[in-house]
Amino acid sequence: MDKETANEMPAPGDGLGSDGDVTAESVTIDGASVNSVTAQTVIVNQGNIGHVQAFDVSVHDGGIARAEASQIHVTDGGIGMAQGTSVCLTDGAATILMAESADVEDSSVFLLVARHVSGNARVVFDVRAGAALGLVFGLTVVGLKLLLDRRRT
Repeated sequence: MDKETANEMPAPGDGLGSDGDVTAESVTIDGASVNSVTAQTVIVNQGNIGHVQAFDVSVHDGGIARAEASQIHVTDGGIGMAQGTSVCLTDGAATILMAESADVEDSSVFLLVARHVSGNARVVFDVRAGAALGLVFGLTVVGLKLLLDRRRT
């Protein structure tokens, strides 16, 4: 971590564990990497976090492997798995995005599961595509099983 970031984070014994885990009311990560964060508010600027549990998460030009929060906002960054009530992704990428409401602008998402979706996202799999893929896979397996059973008799 750089000196500026170290000063913004709690001192050991005040929430920063020796293994890179942070627990505090509010956490700001500037140009650093942290294993996990548990807080009410988390702000990431050009940094990375492995796992976040918070009420409000904001990422700018950084990344999070897994975030669980009520509100998640990512701009010019990436997130492995986002699970929240409201997720906003702008000019970024996500592997898995699960939310009650998702606003995805100029971003790519591999798997999107949300009740309400807005924006112009590039989504590889949504709920309908996943269901269709499952149906095709199931029918293929049943068809192959029937074919193999006919050849045995």
